[in-house]
Amino acid sequence: MYAIGGLDAQGNRLGAVEAYDPRTNTWQTRAPIPIPRAHPAVGTLSDGQIIVAGGGLKTHAPLANVELYTPATNAWQELTPILQASAGGPTGEVVDGDEFYVIGGFTGTSLDASTFVESTTVR
Repeated sequence: MYAIGGLDAQGNRLGAVEAYDPRTNTWQTRAPIPIPRAHPAVGTLSDGQIIVAGGGLKTHAPLANVELYTPATNAWQELTPILQASAGGPTGEVVDGDEFYVIGGFTGTSLDASTFVESTTVR
């Protein structure tokens, strides 16, 4: 299990990434996500890589960036941005092992929700 990004007590976006090991009941710090964010869409691919899309910045500005984390190398890779930037709250779902869907999310500082759905294949 991984905890990626989030908010601190002052509302600042975090780039922290931590991995939980249930065998030892411990958390381990991993490489931070390149662009700190809160409330992104997240999915795990069939090979164990983790894809993270959208999520809000400190000003709640929408974010279109997509990044791929490889646990085996503890490294992040930037992917093609999503078409509809999200300020937070999108849902991420992996289908057929490598097709990642980003669904909805908030589009700005108001509570206007997006009904946008898009997908990307990661190979």
